[in-house]
Parts: sequence; C-alpha cells; structure tokens
Amino acid sequence: MKQRRRSGITPGSLLAEASAGVTGRPARSTLTSLGIAIGLTALVTSIGISQSAGAQIVTRFHDSQASHLTAGGPSNQPLLLEPDIAQTVQHRPGVTNVAWVAQHGDSAIARARAPEDTQAAVTLTLSVLGSDTNMFTTTSAGFAAGRAFDKGHVQRHAPIAVIGIGAARRLGISTIAGQPAVFVDGHQLLIIGILESTTFFAQTLDSIIVPYTTAADLYGKPSNTSVLVTTKRGSTYTVAQDLPYLLHPQRPEEIDIAIPPPPPDVADAVSSDLDTLALTLAGVGAIVAAISVTAIMTINVVERIPEIGLRRAFGASRRAIAAQFLLESATIGIIGGLSGATLGLALLHGAARLREWTPVMDATVPYLALILGAAIGLLAGTYPATRAARIPPTTSLRA
Repeated sequence: MKQRRRSGITPGSLLAEASAGVTGRPARSTLTSLGIAIGLTALVTSIGISQSAGAQIVTRFHDSQASHLTAGGPSNQPLLLEPDIAQTVQHRPGVTNVAWVAQHGDSAIARARAPEDTQAAVTLTLSVLGSDTNMFTTTSAGFAAGRAFDKGHVQRHAPIAVIGIGAARRLGISTIAGQPAVFVDGHQLLIIGILESTTFFAQTLDSIIVPYTTAADLYGKPSNTSVLVTTKRGSTYTVAQDLPYLLHPQRPEEIDIAIPPPPPDVADAVSSDLDTLALTLAGVGAIVAAISVTAIMTINVVERIPEIGLRRAFGASRRAIAAQFLLESATIGIIGGLSGATLGLALLHGAARLREWTPVMDATVPYLALILGAAIGLLAGTYPATRAARIPPTTSLRA
C-alpha cells in the first residue's frame, strides 16, 4: 500500500493508463491483436476441423461394420429349420429383420422361351430358393425390373418367381414386359421381378426365388435352410453369440454363423493422430503470434521512452510501469483471442458446409482460445514490460 501511494498508481488509474495505451495507438493495437487472432484462428479452426474429420471417420467405420448374419449348418452340412423360427429370432433385442430361406437343390433345370433373334430356347441349371417376403427387406434387395412377391402370393401358393440378375441374363430375360415365364423342372413360373442387388446372401442373384409355400408344393421338402438376420449397429456380434441358442437350443453347436470380420479398430487412433497434428500446427501458429506480439510491444516501449520517463519522474514505480505494459499486452491478447475464436468458428462452419460434414468441436475450445490469447499477451509482454521498467527516469527524459 505504501508503494501504491508513493507512486500515485491505483488499480483504477492503472486500468485507465492501460486503456489509453491500447486505444491511443489504434492501428498498432489492431495489428498486434491481429497477430494473436490469426494464430488462435488457426488453433480453433484446426481443432474444429480435426474433431469434425475424426467424427466423420468414426461414423464411416461404424457404418462399415457388419450388420448382418447368415445362419446355416456347419461345414456345408444341411440345416433344416421351420419357417416360424424367424419369429423367435425377431423378438431378440438388437435384431431388425429376419428372413427364412429354403434351398431346393442346385441342379434345377430352367428353360425360358427363345430370346429375340435366336431360334432355340435357353436351358441351364440353377438353384431354386423358397423364402418369405422378409428376405427382400432383410437383404435390402434392389430390383432392375418388377417387384418382390408379397404375402398374398405366399398365402395363395402362387406360381410366380423373382429371378436373380445373373440367371436372368443367362436365360435371355431383360424385362418383365410381356409376362415372361420360366419352366423350372417342368413347372411354369411367371417372372414378376428381376433382382439386381443385395447387401448379402449374394447367391440369390444367380437363383430363382419363389414363395416358400409354392416351392414346397412343387419341389417338396428343402435340402437345406438358412436364416438371414440384420441387426442394429453395435449389436451384430452379441446377436451372433445368441443366435445358435435361439435357432437350436438343444444343440447350438450345429449352427454355423457367417459374419463378416469386423473392420480394423483404427478409427480412434486416426482421430487421435488428427488431433495431435492439429494441435502441433496450431501451436506453431501461437508461437509465431507470441513472437510477433513481443516484437511489436518492444518497439512500442522504445517509442514511448519519453512517456515512461515522465511517469517515472512523477513517481511511478518500476512495478507500476511493468504492470501497465503487461495489462496492455493482456488486453490486446484478450481481443485477439475473442477475434480468433469467432473467426475460427466461422471458418469451421464454412469448411464443414463445403465438405457436407457435421461441424464438431469441444465446447471448451472457444473459451480456451480466449484464455490462451490473454496468456500469449502476458507472456509476449513480459520482456517489453521488464525493459520499460528498467529505463531510468533521467535517460527517459533525455530521450
């Protein structure tokens, strides 16, 4: 308190002097804070883009994870299950869709009428699959022409079929216009759809799929059955563990679950590497900003030697002079931090919109930029403040 009275510097007057120092040279103060703002803009933008990119990477990895299962017999051994088993599996939490598929041999003789510009009908061997309507939903089936059969077809034992694109091409069928028919082992089936794509169980693309009731009427009991399951993201592997017990509680070891291998667990590692790279680049920008502020504040001290000498002559202590310059640099740092946080957020949203990403950023980053701006200002102002405090009053007055 004695020192403060002797120097005539109170907290209020110190704040007023620092404000006058900042606002008295608006161009220089603006350029100084701009250096900090640029460095912190790079910091906020780099962290934001890194976190947004990391979120996109994690999302892509989750989307690429397996979400489907195929249950069959072990080592190509036949597995005979009833159609109602699908209802049992459907009630398991985490399961979204279930389909029951029956295979009626791989050597059915299929014959179609002669394609245009040919004189002979095409005959080949293929698989006949009997299924319920859920198969098309479960495998996310896409159609090149026509549609899937519905529950009415199943209930009526309708002699219709959906043909896979591979089988259709070999039989010379490219459209369902004119109601093309195929004779499979002597039984006529009306083609109502051409299956073009599935997410899994790709053998359907080279097969003929008929309602399972129709398949049972025409071809008897199936030689093998499979259960197709799709799950919610993150539930696939736990459902795979339970599925054998749901399908065959007495002998679960007789159930073989086909599941695509999980993708490499590198999403978090890639995201972490991006964060490290972003922080490194941002740190370089912050160091450059601190150096530029130090240089500008040092020049500011040299130019204000007469002012410092006059204040020292009127009793201002070295501590008061140093505090004034530190407060000025901290104020400039806060302004730069606020500007950097604002510009960084704006650039992040612009970059995210350009890339059609969802902008992601930790809520503490803008506040961190503000605090870091003040810290850079204080650190950058330490040397100029110390230099200003060491100037003797006599030297200052001569200058």
